[in-house]
Amino acid sequence: MVIEAATIIAVIVGLCQIAKELGVPSKYIPLLAVVLGVLVPFVPSQIFEYIIYGLSATGLFRVGKTMVEATTSADSKPSTEIP
Repeated sequence: MVIEAATIIAVIVGLCQIAKELGVPSKYIPLLAVVLGVLVPFVPSQIFEYIIYGLSATGLFRVGKTMVEATTSADSKPSTEIP
């Protein structure tokens, strides 16, 4: 039950983040989170699984992109280490 609750919370946070990026004003995000929490029991489990897969893939892509950008920017900066 705890793992299921943690998963549901993570999905709701992810969906709220997507809503923010799509232009939903920040003041409505808590309301959206409550509405999503109420609607979760009515979402078929298979659809919920696909939402989890999509959010996981998006997160993995962003982590990879951030790592590549950090590596690229670190390579272009002059080294401050003394040889």
